[in-house]
Amino acid sequence: MHEPVLGTHMTDDKGVVMVYVPTGKFLMGSTSEQLQAAFAHDQQEYGDKVNHELPTLYLNELPQHEVVVTRAFWLDLTPVTNESYAHFIREDGYSTELYWTPEGWQWARRIKDFAPINYGETFNDPQQPRVGITWYEAYAYCQWRGGRLPTEAEWEWAARGTQNLIYPWGNQFDPDKLIWNTGADGRSAWVGSKPAGASWVGALDMSGNIWEWLQTIFDQDKYPYPYRENDGRNTDHSINDHVMRGGSWNSKYTSFFRTANRSWFAGDFAGRTWGVRAARSV
Repeated sequence: MHEPVLGTHMTDDKGVVMVYVPTGKFLMGSTSEQLQAAFAHDQQEYGDKVNHELPTLYLNELPQHEVVVTRAFWLDLTPVTNESYAHFIREDGYSTELYWTPEGWQWARRIKDFAPINYGETFNDPQQPRVGITWYEAYAYCQWRGGRLPTEAEWEWAARGTQNLIYPWGNQFDPDKLIWNTGADGRSAWVGSKPAGASWVGALDMSGNIWEWLQTIFDQDKYPYPYRENDGRNTDHSINDHVMRGGSWNSKYTSFFRTANRSWFAGDFAGRTWGVRAARSV
């Protein structure tokens, strides 16, 4: 069987389209100069309204370092939709222990009648991204798919590629290529509704629409992480902070949509801007 080529799509056995991401190397993170430029851009756009803690938050992108992705993988074309997540629920996803981490299973036994969080009709369209899920739920969904959560290095590689792009589409911010800044009373959009914002592998919504949970545990003291293969099951720390990437419909500053930007939250929290996309090793 021949290795797939860049741009190849496949549909998995749960009916979800995935894109092929080849091996390669790239520069992960940001340089000090790039961070200064990002903050200066936000200041120019928003003036005194800019949160002056942003430069401190950006420091977790340092140092920029080379990463070699040694194993190709499949990545969901778009964030997971309400339609697909409903399929997971119908197939007893919340009642099948095999899909969950030990801590996640204990959490699911306590909270399953109230999960996932429902944010009302403005977030419930079948083709909107599934939000209101914790890292526990994101992990279990990916296991149900026969896949796993992407690692942080894999996500950034799929977003920026060998050209080390600042945004998935290029090096200049373009508000027409993502869903963003719709306000506190706004909403997410149908997945894939900004095709011009596709990344180099063709993945959609890598910036904007929703933040995406990743496998990687957030630990500022250990960044950059040594890259290693990860099958998505080798953590006993699922309540810890996990990395989130991509920015969301409710993100205010354009700097949040850079491919190197990092956020994080505890594994047992959920929000209306948080979702997931699955990966699968080739």
